[in-house]
This record gives sequence, structure tokens and C-alpha cells, in this order.
Amino acid sequence: MLARIGSNCPFTPAELPSTPEIHMPRVSVLSCFLLALLLIPTGAAHAAGSMVDVTVVGGYRLAGSWGQIQNNNDNLSEKIQIQGGAQWGIMVDMAMDRRWWIGLSFDTSTTPLQLTRNGDTQPLEDGDIRTGYLHFNLMYTYPKGKWEPYLMGGLGIINLNPTESDFNGKFRGSWQFAGGGRYFFAERFGVRAQARIRSSYTPNASQLFCELGFCGQPISSSWMWQGDGLLGLVIRF
Repeated sequence: MLARIGSNCPFTPAELPSTPEIHMPRVSVLSCFLLALLLIPTGAAHAAGSMVDVTVVGGYRLAGSWGQIQNNNDNLSEKIQIQGGAQWGIMVDMAMDRRWWIGLSFDTSTTPLQLTRNGDTQPLEDGDIRTGYLHFNLMYTYPKGKWEPYLMGGLGIINLNPTESDFNGKFRGSWQFAGGGRYFFAERFGVRAQARIRSSYTPNASQLFCELGFCGQPISSSWMWQGDGLLGLVIRF
């Protein structure tokens, strides 16, 4: 049977048509896990009678900088940055009383790395890097009718994850401080606007970036700073 099939085959092995390569999109298991971590406590808090806000946000994240190196021998000034770009995220906040809230926030963005040398900025050609933040937050609000301005601080982690599949992501500690406001145009629906600054501690940053696949990049600081602006829809439970 096999011999007959082989003899009737119109192609020799060298002539067999090649199977087109299929590229499957990378799904971040970490992102799915973090979303579950954010949403599961919402049901429990609501069942316990606490007021819970879930906010889906989008916005723009500014470039993240690791400081600057001055090369006196070559008279070069160099700086590496994570390029700014669009981001999305989700926030879950639970009321402890009328003014104090606790919560979790997660947001992610995928942008290139860029190198600035003597004022000339060029993207690195080694691929993009996905940065994700997860923070536990404490928020103080000033309710004024439908308008709720607030200040918020938090501690958490940053995940630096290159999009090239040959390299694994790295986690480092992070903190953030933010100010913003929520405005409810209906009993359970509103909008939220926020401005935020964050800093992440990345000791031995040059070695860290080599492990991420970006070797030979000049990094002079252990702290990486980023700011962003967010706008989102709030649903209150």
C-alpha cells in the first residue's frame, strides 16, 4: 500500500511544495495572570459590601531614561531610553471608608529602545521591549459631589520583557506617585483622568540589558524614570 502511494506521488522529495511558515502571535501568560489577579478580588470585595471601582485605561507613556554617560576620551555623550508610546491598563480600587481606598493597577506598553549620542537619537535594531507594571496602591480622595480628585502612591514591580523569543523577561522593584480625578456622569459609570510618575530600581542595569539581549549599551544609573498620562472608563460596583 505504501509502495503504491509512493509510486503514484507526482513529486519527488526535492520537488515537494514547502509548507508556508505560520507566525502565531505571542500571548503573554503573565498579562493574563495579572488581569486575573486584579479581577478576582473584585467579586470578593463586592460580596463583602465594599464599594469597588474597575477602570479600563489607555494613554501615553513617556520615554524611560537611565541617565547619561559622558565619554571624555571620545568626547561622546550617550544615553539609553525606552521609547515612549501608547499603553493600556486596568485598575481595581476598593473603598476602605469615604476617603481612603486600596487597589491594584496593571498596565503595559511595547516600544523600541533608543540610543541618544551627542543629541542624535536612533532606535536600536535589536527589537522592541515590553514593559509591564503591577502596583499595590493607597489612594486618598476628596469627594465633591460627582467629582472625586485624588492622590495615590504605590509599590510594586516592573517586568522588562523583550519581544524576541530567545530572551526571558526580568522583574525589578518599582514605586509610583499619581494625581487625578474621577467624574461620575451616572450612578455607576464615570471617567477617570490621571498623571503619574514612576521609578524602577535596576541595579547592574548594563548586565540586566545584556541578559535581555541588548548588550553593550551604556547605562550609568540604577534608577529608570517614566511618566504617563491616562484616561479611562470607570465602572462602580
